[in-house]
Amino acid sequence: MRAAEALGAVVAVAILAILFLPRFTSGGDAASTVVEQQDLNVAVVPAVDSAGFFVALHQGLFAQRGLHVTFVPAVSSETVINAQALDEPLDRVDISCGNYVSYIQAHYDRGRRSSSTNDAMVAADLDIFAEGSVMETGAQGLYVMPGSHIRTLAGLEGKTIGVNAPGNILYLLAASVLADNGLSVSGVHFAYYPLPAMAAMLKAGKISAAVLPEPFASQAEQSMGVTLLADLDQGATIAFPVQGCAATRQWAAQP
Repeated sequence: MRAAEALGAVVAVAILAILFLPRFTSGGDAASTVVEQQDLNVAVVPAVDSAGFFVALHQGLFAQRGLHVTFVPAVSSETVINAQALDEPLDRVDISCGNYVSYIQAHYDRGRRSSSTNDAMVAADLDIFAEGSVMETGAQGLYVMPGSHIRTLAGLEGKTIGVNAPGNILYLLAASVLADNGLSVSGVHFAYYPLPAMAAMLKAGKISAAVLPEPFASQAEQSMGVTLLADLDQGATIAFPVQGCAATRQWAAQP
């Protein structure tokens, strides 16, 4: 990630600690606000798009504003939106930082969106209150194993592509690149695995290609020698907005 973009991500996510809605503060200017809820569970997919959150967390930016933020690892945005909407004490997620596609689906699909775990999904009235990241070269890509006979996107016809959740941002980016290169999305198959397990599925032959964001792509390159088939920052989705931070309006409105 470029230094300027990384700084922008930190500033954007630091809004959690400074400006976020009445649930965080009792009004007044930022220097004199009083935090109303100090302990926050924030669910984030540990990918490069979330770098700003982790910088803010580990450099103490949240603590400087009187917040105790607990990082909740997320497989995908879909897997935590239900927890936000249901607001159950033992499975509490106050805020999530995830992809815009899943947030829009959660808001408008009224519980009919897909899930990587096939659980029933509930509608969520979400407020996206901070920008997180946009696409850039090298951030997300389609990868194959070294020695694969698939040399171009055309070679994916009839093959299986691994992605972490159905209908999410990575699925959308892959589908867009396929379409831009003359391939029908219905001409390939998609299989769904958590990002930490994706490279292993590729090596085992369960999938022919994998959609990998950073840092999972670099890890797979170093450990397995996977090679880039196509960068997803191209065509219709070049510089595409990827991630933001969201909370339910009901949660934000609580005293």
